[in-house]
Amino acid sequence: CCGDEKALEKLIREVPRNFITYGFKNSNDFQITGLTQSVDGCEFNLKNNLDNSCFKFSVPLHGEHNVLNVVASIIMSIEEGLNIKHISEALLTCKIVERRFEVISNNIFNKGITLVDDYGHHPKEIKVTLETIDTVWKHNKKIVIFQPHRYSRTKALFNDFVEILSEIDDLILLDVYPASEKIIKGFESDDLLKAANTKNNIIKADGVEDALLKLKDLVSDHSLILTQGAGNTSALAKLISQYQ
Repeated sequence: CCGDEKALEKLIREVPRNFITYGFKNSNDFQITGLTQSVDGCEFNLKNNLDNSCFKFSVPLHGEHNVLNVVASIIMSIEEGLNIKHISEALLTCKIVERRFEVISNNIFNKGITLVDDYGHHPKEIKVTLETIDTVWKHNKKIVIFQPHRYSRTKALFNDFVEILSEIDDLILLDVYPASEKIIKGFESDDLLKAANTKNNIIKADGVEDALLKLKDLVSDHSLILTQGAGNTSALAKLISQYQ
């Protein structure tokens, strides 16, 4: 289990089972060190603090969150007796799950614009996605198109959404994807728009087609576009991907 997660500390103590922990902290059994990220993916060292061995891995995925998932798979493979060399070679060919920081194109509108599509719709998921973009594409103009998912989630995490959305310089906000829920007044996209930091460029789009039109006005050469959310944003990403 991921030893970096505070919520698991109590669980580990209460469950009568043997645990192997992993993460970035040096208190873990398996510790991730020397992580570097580029447009091609991640490289990192995995130190086994149980026997002081250390191995280097490369994976064509982005983000600390994906590295944590990869390390869990590595440890499971080691426990099942797989050879480190074979594990390392297999990781070089692994493919990202669709909509999990999926880099769809690097030449949208024929302007060297990168398009990333991500399913995350919780404030923490949005945060780690933005952190990954800031690490790898730090010099690119970033445009985020976000669609909240469910009115109940927007209500429960309203302040968290406002906080993370206020950090985005250029944001196109779609209406809440209801997922069969009825509208909850006071917790619609317009309310997020009003509460977010007005210093940033945050605009509302009335549907996928309107979002595309507004996007065309914002992009410049070598921008990065992120479509974020669990609703119609995947359809928008497919629509944008046609312009290359």
